[in-house]
Amino acid sequence: MNQQDHDYETYWFGMSYGYAFSYNDYKRGAAFLPGRPTIGQVTSIYYNTNPIIQLGLSGTLRLKKKLLVRTNPTVFIGAKDINKFTVLKTTGEKLDYVVTPSTVLHLPLSLKLESDRYNFMNQQNLMRHYVFSGVKYDYDFSSGAINYGSSINTASPNIYRNTNLGYEVGFGVSFFLKYATVSPEIKFSKGLSDMRNTGTNFFNSLDKMHSDFISFTIHLEN
Repeated sequence: MNQQDHDYETYWFGMSYGYAFSYNDYKRGAAFLPGRPTIGQVTSIYYNTNPIIQLGLSGTLRLKKKLLVRTNPTVFIGAKDINKFTVLKTTGEKLDYVVTPSTVLHLPLSLKLESDRYNFMNQQNLMRHYVFSGVKYDYDFSSGAINYGSSINTASPNIYRNTNLGYEVGFGVSFFLKYATVSPEIKFSKGLSDMRNTGTNFFNSLDKMHSDFISFTIHLEN
């Protein structure tokens, strides 16, 4: 049986890496309807998702035998999204905007519930599965830059808010190897903050815009 004392440890640390897929959830307003947009407002959205590299550290505290609390500060490196927005500039003229790559600091805090260990591939007490749920805070270091035609315009007002609050749920499996624990997991993160910057009229044809992502992560813990 590998790591026999692990189930009795009070706390431990680790690191994580993986990929995330970011996308935005839009709620269209009345001004988005055909024939009703005004100059400077979004008239169409081309949906897409973008893979993001994620690197992080983790810390886990045992509350009960199978109930733990975990934090996993992570840096997302990639594009917030690569959705294309068509904006009405003047009557009869439209311009396309694409969000540029950004760096996001992701700060989650979750409760984790794990099962007993069980045997796998003739190995005694090799693995266990777990589920978790919690809250998160995101900070985007470059949320205002947009690609305007063929050039990047960073002098324009930020079209996105920098901060985002939300919740997340996920599940995973832990493999107890001789010197480390390897835990692949899948996480679904839902943003609750309206990411539109109300100081600009860029998204006035939308009522709300939320930033969500799905991530696949591998945790390495001692």
